[in-house]
Amino acid sequence: MTSEVFELVASDDVRFFINKAILASQSKPFEQATSGPWEEASKRMIELKDWDSDTVARLVEFLYLRNYDYPDPTPLKPAPEPAGGAPEPAQMEGEDATSMLDRHRPLTPLEDCLRKSLPPDEDISITDSERLDPFDPNDYDFQDILLAHAKVYALANYKSVDTLRALALKRLLLTLSRLNPLQPASHILINIVDFASYVYANTDCLSNSQEPLRKLTSQFIALNFGVFQTEPRAIELVAQGGDFVKDIMGKISRRLSDPGGVYRTGGSSKMRYISGVHAVRGSQESPLESRVKEVNDKDSNLSYMLDDGYTVWLVPEYTSLLHKACTKFVVSASFSGSVSQDDDLGSYLDGIKEDGIYEKITEVALYRGTPNTELDVKSIGYDGRSGDIRNRSTSNPLYLVWKSVKI
Repeated sequence: MTSEVFELVASDDVRFFINKAILASQSKPFEQATSGPWEEASKRMIELKDWDSDTVARLVEFLYLRNYDYPDPTPLKPAPEPAGGAPEPAQMEGEDATSMLDRHRPLTPLEDCLRKSLPPDEDISITDSERLDPFDPNDYDFQDILLAHAKVYALANYKSVDTLRALALKRLLLTLSRLNPLQPASHILINIVDFASYVYANTDCLSNSQEPLRKLTSQFIALNFGVFQTEPRAIELVAQGGDFVKDIMGKISRRLSDPGGVYRTGGSSKMRYISGVHAVRGSQESPLESRVKEVNDKDSNLSYMLDDGYTVWLVPEYTSLLHKACTKFVVSASFSGSVSQDDDLGSYLDGIKEDGIYEKITEVALYRGTPNTELDVKSIGYDGRSGDIRNRSTSNPLYLVWKSVKI
């Protein structure tokens, strides 16, 4: 069975040829344009004059493959040091803006603000999150990746390609979470100004709810407004007024209305999350203060009651980045106790970081259980547990237990 071929013409006159059935199957506007009594249908050509060829190429790629490629952040070139040293970032007089806002009502965390806008079955691959991990915002420019996703979103929104719109929105959520919190005097501030300018110029205000990408953008800026307002171009954007200022000020005013809140951001926070645990050798006479302790103040030495075992502590690792926070732990190797040096100490527990799981681990402890007795973690005030770290039927089981917070 054959199908007609249509042309999609981008703003720079680059032309893409696409099967009519594929084009019409995922978009009502495309279906109408290819089949109705329109000029597009007779000419078999649809002009997308507001969209550059890179964006149209990503649309076509998605229609065929249900995915689209996008640029990585670009490395920064070292900037020459200005005479007299680097200028100090602008600050509000007295207490800085971020510190003032920190004392007030928390805004909805970034990852939580889009739950109603994103269908749960539209997941993205974990490779999207892992792809961003090597790119430190201090060393890379994120403008190309932000605008690439924003343009794809705007085009998908315009042509009602709902699955592509959801994918672009999730990728923007991941990217902004990687940039959170904003750092003073950072080039990322300019990236965010350009991104926000594009978003508000190319999306529409909705009458009954906030447009999803505008909601995500304004939420990110409101969470970081103390730093955002130190960039002169950001002040110029605010001075233009309009929907952007309305959205930002609405969020900030709600935040200031409750001085009793404890501020947490979405992609990073004043809270600490657990990003992993590792084993280190120590001394029974001088227990490591930072070790993971046993729930009932029993011995927290992993080698306790093991023959010829060395003193080994489990030490937590922390992060303020939500995408690096653990959601659970699984036993990766049973601890035997027969280690002679630090190099022999492997990771006996793997910290799992699951996309789409909103409970992040904030506290860990050890629990020495009873042989042949199932542990009910809720009864000891915890939310989850690993398997037996030592995996020995002849001794009391040893579990890692944890508490989580919902973000």
